[in-house]
Amino acid sequence: MEHFFYKLSSGVDVFNSLNELQIYNDSTYFLISAVGDLSMVSFKCPLNKKPIILEKKLEIINLSGYLSSTDNHLHISVSDENCNVLGGHLLSGSIVLKSFDVLIGVIP
Repeated sequence: MEHFFYKLSSGVDVFNSLNELQIYNDSTYFLISAVGDLSMVSFKCPLNKKPIILEKKLEIINLSGYLSSTDNHLHISVSDENCNVLGGHLLSGSIVLKSFDVLIGVIP
């Protein structure tokens, strides 16, 4: 198994950046670990078509899922300043506050 470290800086959209990774047709990428903070998050809860958008300082508690050349499936959990945790299916519009680091595994 191959792996690599990916770092995003302030103002970058997490969802869009992960989807723009060069993914080879015969490989699947999966998230091993992710840490960072967001100024905004956008996610969708199961069975709910309307996205939830939160615009405030949030800590990433968990980010998991996979990316392939034809599909992706990413889930995120975030915590606010009172340790309230929310999450769901990650969408575009999730913006890095200060930093975001992720370790990604590759299955050829």
